[in-house]
Amino acid sequence: MLGFDNLYILDSSSDARCVSFLRYARDILGANVIFSNANLNQLTEIINIIAKDISGSSDLIMKMDTYEFLVVHDNSTNSLTASIPSFLSGFVKDPKHPLRINGDSRVGYIQNSVPSEEVCKQNVYSTPDKFLLHDDFSFIGTGPIADFKAVYDSRLPFNKERFINLGGHANNIRQGIWTKFGIIHYHFRCVEIEVENSKRVLERHNYIDPLVTDSKKVLTSLIQKLKCPSTPEDFCNTCTMGYADFDSIHKALAYGKWLSCPDTFKKEYYTFGSKGKLNASVSKIMQNSHAKFDLY
Repeated sequence: MLGFDNLYILDSSSDARCVSFLRYARDILGANVIFSNANLNQLTEIINIIAKDISGSSDLIMKMDTYEFLVVHDNSTNSLTASIPSFLSGFVKDPKHPLRINGDSRVGYIQNSVPSEEVCKQNVYSTPDKFLLHDDFSFIGTGPIADFKAVYDSRLPFNKERFINLGGHANNIRQGIWTKFGIIHYHFRCVEIEVENSKRVLERHNYIDPLVTDSKKVLTSLIQKLKCPSTPEDFCNTCTMGYADFDSIHKALAYGKWLSCPDTFKKEYYTFGSKGKLNASVSKIMQNSHAKFDLY
């Protein structure tokens, strides 16, 4: 939506299908793809090197995950729309354009996807447009999760005091300032994908050993990392947030629950059932991208 040449994709995949697709994205579509063997503990440094390198030729920088889709809040319809080009129009000449934020800011809105067991039974790897969204989007600009996602002013220097963190979260950014940007957050889709992603993240943080296949040994490692008063058998009832604080702690909790009580975890994951709605603007963008570029 902002142009392939403005995308900087950092990837360490060993899956041949992913590598092949990203080469296509780089060589044919013009996206900037950086292949790296770095683990997740090293990514923050690389992200900030990229930010420094492109800061002179950009106005704003955001760090986003592959399941996050950028949208804009439309005041006239009170909706989240993928019509970003119309929002950007006038930016160059209008000194009062809403994106002239004069400093770091925040994403103002979010709308989460609804996990669907019905969709996942048909295909675990179903594309995002198959999943409904929560009925209402949320304004988060000044709320309790205002630090969900940062919008960085490229003109300011990136250094040890001001840097993009692993999640692109708006930590240590001035309060009460937000943009009209929103995120359609397709994080929650199929439980199998959630488990697969959580396991991969934990391995790439070096929290668990990918060569260890005994679930009790893996759980024991996670319990030690989480500092929970738990055993592998009672993990789901005794381990919660608050005992420890580290990057991707939510992934450790999710994967631990999957190993300890998979049926309970799956039931909780699909709590919302099939309730929700589609965002027509975002769905149309996805369908158009598939038709034009054979991609989502």
